[in-house]
Amino acid sequence: MAYLNLEKSIAFIRLDLDEENPGRFVKLKRYAVPDERQALKFALDNLRKGADSFALGDFRQSLKWLRESRNYLRALLRAKRLRRARLTRAL
Repeated sequence: MAYLNLEKSIAFIRLDLDEENPGRFVKLKRYAVPDERQALKFALDNLRKGADSFALGDFRQSLKWLRESRNYLRALLRAKRLRRARLTRAL
């Protein structure tokens, strides 16, 4: 649910900025962290920075931080999904 809300926030900011650029394709390896708690901490730190930038009215910087946060969450969710698929295949 948090990931979905973050994606919506990014879409609304992009809409407000009239930014057609969807961002860059990112390599998730950069955001893959072996410890889930560490990945969540990075995502939360970037989310806070994005919220602070948003409160200051710096929407472009906010968009940057929110995208970073989303990427950590995306990498974490992808790793969980792959683990679950491997376990299912092993059974």
